[in-house]
Amino acid sequence: MTRNGTSAWQPTGKLLGRILGVAALYFITGKLGTRLALPPGYATAIWPPSGIALAAVLVFGYSVWPGICLGSCLVNLPTTLHALSHASAWEALLVLVSIGLGASLEAVVGAFFVKRFVGFPDPLEEERKVIWFLILGGPLSCFINATMSVTILSMVGVIPWTNYPINWGTWWIGDSIGVIILTPMILIAAAARERKNLRRAVSVVLPLCVTFVLVVFLFIFSSGREQRQARMEFHEKAGDVQQALQMKFERYLDMLHVTQSLFQSGEKIDRQSFHRFVENERLRYPGVQALIWAPYQRDRVVPLFREPAPENGAVSVNLATDPIYKEAVQQARDTGDFAATERQEVLGNGGPAIFLPVFAGERAPDTPAERKKLLRGFVAETFHSVRVIESALSGVNRRGIGLRIEDEAASPSQRLLYLRPSSEEGRSSELGVGIESNVPLEMAGRRWNLQAYETVEYLIAHRTWHAWSVLLLGLLFTGILGAFLLIVTGRTLQVESLVALRTASLRASESKFRLVLQSAQEAIVTASLAGDIVSWNRAAELIFGYRPSEILGKPLVFILPEFFPIPAIGTFARKSLEVKGKKKDGNEIPLELSLAVWEDQAGRFFSCFLRDITERKRIDQMKTDFVSFASHQLRTPIAEIKGLVENMLGGLAGNLPDWQKKYLEMIQTITFRTLRLIKDLLNASKIMGGMVLAETKPVPLKVVADQLIEEYHEAARKKEIDFHLEELDKNVMVNADLDKLTEALRNVVENALRFTNQGSIIVLIRSNRDFGFLEISDSGSGISESSFVKLFSKEAVFSGSPAAEGAGTGLGLYIAKSFIELQKGDITATTVPGKGSTFTFKLPKVREEDANDGTR
Repeated sequence: MTRNGTSAWQPTGKLLGRILGVAALYFITGKLGTRLALPPGYATAIWPPSGIALAAVLVFGYSVWPGICLGSCLVNLPTTLHALSHASAWEALLVLVSIGLGASLEAVVGAFFVKRFVGFPDPLEEERKVIWFLILGGPLSCFINATMSVTILSMVGVIPWTNYPINWGTWWIGDSIGVIILTPMILIAAAARERKNLRRAVSVVLPLCVTFVLVVFLFIFSSGREQRQARMEFHEKAGDVQQALQMKFERYLDMLHVTQSLFQSGEKIDRQSFHRFVENERLRYPGVQALIWAPYQRDRVVPLFREPAPENGAVSVNLATDPIYKEAVQQARDTGDFAATERQEVLGNGGPAIFLPVFAGERAPDTPAERKKLLRGFVAETFHSVRVIESALSGVNRRGIGLRIEDEAASPSQRLLYLRPSSEEGRSSELGVGIESNVPLEMAGRRWNLQAYETVEYLIAHRTWHAWSVLLLGLLFTGILGAFLLIVTGRTLQVESLVALRTASLRASESKFRLVLQSAQEAIVTASLAGDIVSWNRAAELIFGYRPSEILGKPLVFILPEFFPIPAIGTFARKSLEVKGKKKDGNEIPLELSLAVWEDQAGRFFSCFLRDITERKRIDQMKTDFVSFASHQLRTPIAEIKGLVENMLGGLAGNLPDWQKKYLEMIQTITFRTLRLIKDLLNASKIMGGMVLAETKPVPLKVVADQLIEEYHEAARKKEIDFHLEELDKNVMVNADLDKLTEALRNVVENALRFTNQGSIIVLIRSNRDFGFLEISDSGSGISESSFVKLFSKEAVFSGSPAAEGAGTGLGLYIAKSFIELQKGDITATTVPGKGSTFTFKLPKVREEDANDGTR
């Protein structure tokens, strides 16, 4: 047998396996599809097996059609047997085979059309072929099964001819959508051996599956709401039926109460007066067949009066011993209340007999013994159960609802009291397929069961289309989405093929460039403006651990997670930046990055030149660690020297000559500068190691400025410098770490004192809505242009005037700026060489309601 199915029939094991496999797949998916079917279970808004059947014939050939027929028969077997339970086996078999042949013929004709006008196998990449494939395999060929199946079902009476259009339309749409959604998915998935086809399969199949599942979920949710509403309405109607019946039964029992009162009154009642009484009551209660008075005499209860009188003469049966009435008579006597028999034919026709005892006296005795002693007799009534029930339900809307009333305690032959619709009225054509309700009815001490159930007529009359509209529109959208995805992915494959051809023509001219690229010592990674990596040299592979096949086409953020936005690339071109890189094993490494933007015929690109600076960072860290260690080791002996000198100057060693005091003061100054140097080195080391944190709280700038002026007032006085505060805005509160803010201010003030020999140093406080500002201006020598460029860097060591006292550490402003930035603030500076400098501290203001939390 050939692939296209043109060879002769060959009943080989391979063919049999394919037939059984197709049948099994058709059956499984068909069972899922019937969950979305219209009653009685044939037409559905999507029929996945139709798509599977067409795909099977296209892939395996025409000779798998028996598997389609077999699967269809198995799927529809339960529904057909249920719907045709009244029909012969041959009639049911005819329906099953007709539907199965319709499904097979639909798949065969659809495959023929596809092969004839589209071609198969075909990748379905061209727009025209995709559209014709979906039309020929779907809506056109699906006319066949819809027409054959709905026609045969209508002919045998399963589907009323009045519902032929809606069932045909639903069947046709269901098969068409099954083909449109399932067949392309199967064919594309089957062809997903090559990488490009696998991508296409994922791009088409995954969105379609997700959309299909969402649509079905919405249908189930919406259908569930409709079913709950229908169930609630049905149970309300069943409750109305129960209430109407119970009220009618109670009225008939009330009539028996009136008859009891007649005999319990003590008046003499003869046959004539009993006849008149009964005639009046029967006008009010037409369902009553007879009213009976049976006196109790020597353990005998024999009817004395019966109205209307029986046609065959008086009834002489002893009700106290007759097996039909004995139990009810004894129950009525012992309880003093109503008691009923099962449906019987002796005293009446087609209904129960109800007994009510009559006692001597005005009220019923309290105990069974007293009741037996004072018993006078029984009044009884019989009524036609069907007539009474029909009378009770005459005003109740029960169209399409089947009713069955049974006496649960009765013998099997007498259990059924009422059945509508009956078998004589076409019960078999109104098969109950929906909701059922079982409620109890109390009738003179007997428990009757009322069963109400939906019929097909009720389902049709109460069918709502909201859920079906959701399903139908959703599936149509899914089908259109499938066609769109096929067209788009097909066009994408064509574009990829064209790109591959053009790329191949450029490879020769790129070989020399790639040779240079691969031999470079730096990692060179080229990416498109979309951020996708397009080239990758050997050095990049050694640094990051990715082979070119693993990384090409991936986003640049795979290796540079903190990469800046693509539009900002031009800003950073021809600049060296420090960035973090991410290796294949997940470890991060420090890199130095340079960028270059260029373009060719293929578009604009940018190249990243990357150098691993792990070793350089390690050496820097060693330097920092050494500085920190050395500073710690130096601080203790220097502090001890400082303490000894202070003690000696304080007179601890007695009176010293002036020349010794002079040398001690020089030593004191040197130790002070050395400790300051050590402190700066430690602070810088901590800042670079990320070990410095700021604990901010509300701080008044006025208090900080006053403390600063008081601390350096004596040093300014010695140099005859005017050092004062100007407060433009009052009560300025900022969020700051007081210690770190003071340390930063000290660095700036000390520099101002060092480089100012005359004039003034002014501390100015001002603010705006969000920030508080503290400015320190001096009239010193200013800062040279070369030093100003790297003013706040840790390498900055600028020189002032020759008269400046002390060389400084070069770290003060770096430390000051770092401290302020930790407090979410900033330092800026302006300078005029020879005229002075101004340093501005900016810190976030405290909200007015929090101002009281600050230092006073």
